[in-house]
Amino acid sequence: IHAAITMLQPGLSFIYYGDELGMSSNTSENTLGHSNHIDRYYRQPMKWKEEAERPFITISKGIDNSYDSYNASLKNVDEQDKDTNSMLSFYKAICAIKARADFPKNGTYKGYEWSGAPSMLHYQISGKEGTFKFYIHTAGNDKNSVSYSLNGETVIYKYNATDTTIQPYGIVVTKVN
Repeated sequence: IHAAITMLQPGLSFIYYGDELGMSSNTSENTLGHSNHIDRYYRQPMKWKEEAERPFITISKGIDNSYDSYNASLKNVDEQDKDTNSMLSFYKAICAIKARADFPKNGTYKGYEWSGAPSMLHYQISGKEGTFKFYIHTAGNDKNSVSYSLNGETVIYKYNATDTTIQPYGIVVTKVN
């Protein structure tokens, strides 16, 4: 959900390496008594391919480049590239929406209140290229699906949604005709 919300905004998007695989940081904040902004201490190496064993490299102050248990369990780029339900595939789909020639590059953002479903984030971006609408079920305490209807819109992308309902953590992107 975070990726969709941040990536599908007007302007330049940013992917911090490893986010597209679902990777986490390396150590907890201030574990070593330094600022959390010193990146080399916090992000583990990219998982490009399967490795029988990660070579141990001491970066400094006892920090090594071994994967923690969470990152070790993630599929690597090669594996995620073949899995249509992977985080990498999700990022590629979101990037493809934003890369469309008709997506407003510097559009105007307008949010909407969704009556009866506070967990729904509903907004549109309009520009000279056209208007796109976004329906994002952020779930929160609402674990139920939410109904929606289209009014002169074409569905561009659906994740965890049907033509009439959006499940928790589901996304629907439409283009206004």
